[in-house]
Amino acid sequence: MNLFPRKVKERAAHPQNRLEVLDEGTQLPKSSTQRSQEAVSPSTTGRQGGSLSIAPERPRRQVILSTVRKEQPLKRYNRDLSRSRQGQERREREKRSKEELDPVDECAHTTHSFNTLLKNSVKKPREERRQIAIKVITKMRTVSVPLDKDTFNWLLQLLMDSNETDCFQIYEQMKEDAATNREDNNLRPDIQTYRSLIRACERSGDFTKAFTLFAEMKELYGIQPDVVMYNTLMGFCVLRRDENQASQLFEEMKERKVQPTVHTYNCLMNVFAESPTELLSQMFEDMLKQRIPANLRTYNTLMRACQ
Repeated sequence: MNLFPRKVKERAAHPQNRLEVLDEGTQLPKSSTQRSQEAVSPSTTGRQGGSLSIAPERPRRQVILSTVRKEQPLKRYNRDLSRSRQGQERREREKRSKEELDPVDECAHTTHSFNTLLKNSVKKPREERRQIAIKVITKMRTVSVPLDKDTFNWLLQLLMDSNETDCFQIYEQMKEDAATNREDNNLRPDIQTYRSLIRACERSGDFTKAFTLFAEMKELYGIQPDVVMYNTLMGFCVLRRDENQASQLFEEMKERKVQPTVHTYNCLMNVFAESPTELLSQMFEDMLKQRIPANLRTYNTLMRACQ
């Protein structure tokens, strides 16, 4: 029993498939395709006897996929693939149209909407992030949408890898808004604000300004530094070989009861890498007493100091 019969071939005796030899001068009959094109493509006589012909749109071919399940071999399941293809083409057209629109101009005029736009732009290329940040703050100022702390923090996060000047301009605007609206605590800088600023100083190599911001954060706004902030500043001390500043930071961590990490001790030992090995051994023992596991960088630092 043949469950899948082959396609029935067209009979050779069909009049449309018959090839006839005509005498010279005899006009060939028009095919069905030519007749349909003439019916769809009207010609209009315009000025000076000119004619305009419109080419017919090619009809979309229907594609049917027939499948059979193992449990029911006598039953066929047909699926129209042309419909799914049309849906895919429609989604691609919608995606292209959305990409052509400027997201800043299409954004709703609310603080939350602009913050969401900035948040979704963090992983974009550096130059594109900078353009979006400048457009957003210009648009919000133009349409009088208030900026809050999250807005400034997202702007700093978009600009910290591109240009130090842009970052500190945003920071000055943040302080001006906070001074104007003293009752609004949602405009005061927080630790995330200073993380972005110190990161911008790291990119530009301006370590002096980084320590100035660190002191301003504690004295002016009373922000408690965390271990990430101390580790970043410890990394600056490694680059500058500043043993006094590294010792002050480590003692300050103890006073503020900030738990150090293996990165803290690695930076501290790298600063004192040229000191006597007894000092490095004491740091290593102190780290083990606090149950902080050493990593590969720790042992590399110790081995380099012993050479």
